[in-house]
Amino acid sequence: MRTTRLRVTLREVEPTVQRVIDVPASITLDELHNVLQVALGWTDSHLHQYRTDSAVYSNASEGWGRK
Repeated sequence: MRTTRLRVTLREVEPTVQRVIDVPASITLDELHNVLQVALGWTDSHLHQYRTDSAVYSNASEGWGRK
């Protein structure tokens, strides 16, 4: 199975919170969401979004989190 190494760094958090995780190269955003919940000790209780240079994926309301 081909994997991808991700470095996850939380913005605007002191001290820096960072995780390095290996995931299958074919992981979906739904699956990645579940992996991040475990890796960061979260309980799926906050708004979140995924951003790339060309897209934003989110269940949050329009305009949330844009800078």
